[in-house]
Amino acid sequence: IAGDMTAHSQAIVQTRKQLKGNAGTSPHQVAQIYGQMLQQIRHREAEDRILAPLGLNMETFISQQKEMSKQTVDRLLTQLQDYEGEPTEAIVVGFDTATNYADLYEVDQRGTARCYTDIGFAAIGNGARLSSTQLMSLPYSNEWALARTLAALYSAKKLAEMSPNVGRSTDVSLITRDGVRAIWPNAVAKLDDLRQRYQVETEKLTSAALGELQAFFD
Repeated sequence: IAGDMTAHSQAIVQTRKQLKGNAGTSPHQVAQIYGQMLQQIRHREAEDRILAPLGLNMETFISQQKEMSKQTVDRLLTQLQDYEGEPTEAIVVGFDTATNYADLYEVDQRGTARCYTDIGFAAIGNGARLSSTQLMSLPYSNEWALARTLAALYSAKKLAEMSPNVGRSTDVSLITRDGVRAIWPNAVAKLDDLRQRYQVETEKLTSAALGELQAFFD
């Protein structure tokens, strides 16, 4: 999750209640339910912020519209429709036992769930644009082997750290048909070591290429 933690806290609690006892729920259904919970939270916030100061709620606003001027109704409707609140985004990923395949969904600010399974990656938060650009430029494929995938993922995460408020620590989890578990304890350290060595070699190659280009111009 990324964005307003208070909204996410409420949405997680409500989603868990909806899912209680439904062991066969697919990632798609979870994403849709989570999006609906976020929408409900935003609707309540909009009602509290826009209608409550006027002594109204959604029910009384609908029932009393005939007693209001058209301008007032239009203004309130526009405010309600345009209300977004604090940013909230979520990624839902899991193994679908019905299809025997892993699914990936992103839930956006408006609570809309979009499928990213075929794309193979999703990113949210302040560093989303940088990390997504990195993965697209490779170009990443969800058919890659584990080592190549982890290298691309870690590289994208480190690039995202250039954005404000993106933490430098990195956790990596593997989600399979058997459940969720953290990756091997020394894997992230190995990824970081290889990345630093890769950067050193890349800088050498860049310097050599620029030197050759300057010599050509000279």
